[in-house]
Amino acid sequence: MPVPRIANTEASTQTSLADRILLTREECAEILRIHVRTLDALLKDGVIRFKRVGRPLRGRVLVPRVEVERFLQMEEPANRQVR
Repeated sequence: MPVPRIANTEASTQTSLADRILLTREECAEILRIHVRTLDALLKDGVIRFKRVGRPLRGRVLVPRVEVERFLQMEEPANRQVR
């Protein structure tokens, strides 16, 4: 008897992302609602810390969920203008 498949809805995707400890760059950018290139700049500047898995310089970049939460809790500097 075949096993019924659960449809991949947005709600089930959000639940699985919420349970993840490490996020890919794409998942992290999606949660923050920014472009992956913007996230790359934040990673490069050290604003958001990340883990590299695999080869030293070419490995996969993963962002800990706690880093995303820490970034969201940061206060925006008073001298920075929001457009």
